[in-house]
Amino acid sequence: MRESITGHHCYLTSGKVHEIDGPNHMLWLGEFNGPFVNHKGKGSFLDGTAWRCPGMNEMVDGKTVEAKGYCIITDEDGDYCYLRWIADPADEPGQLQGKSFFTGDSTGKFKGVQGEFKWKMVYQVMPNPKRNEDGIIGFSDFEGWYELPE
Repeated sequence: MRESITGHHCYLTSGKVHEIDGPNHMLWLGEFNGPFVNHKGKGSFLDGTAWRCPGMNEMVDGKTVEAKGYCIITDEDGDYCYLRWIADPADEPGQLQGKSFFTGDSTGKFKGVQGEFKWKMVYQVMPNPKRNEDGIIGFSDFEGWYELPE
């Protein structure tokens, strides 16, 4: 049965920034790490899971032109599932939005999970884009649906 979900992912990044073809064109490669909180509370789907999300973010003048990656989601029992995420190009630095969907072979209670999310991300913008490798804090709000096989 299809269920709706809303939640909040807080994170700290780690990664490296590469200048591509000038000081205003950067490529960040790294990952977002942090917990997810389902708005329905303790015991609800994905609540309290740890998210490790490797990815890339290409920026021109501090604005994202392309960003994408994956999330490896693990619960306290060691069961895991995967999300693929894709960001829309950004109009302003420090904000992204996009979509995610489950992919890959999940284990345990997540086996066979399907679903999609829309998300909006707000993150700290460093004054010097090259310093983005120092660790950026931020959060994403998720809204969507999931379905587990019966």
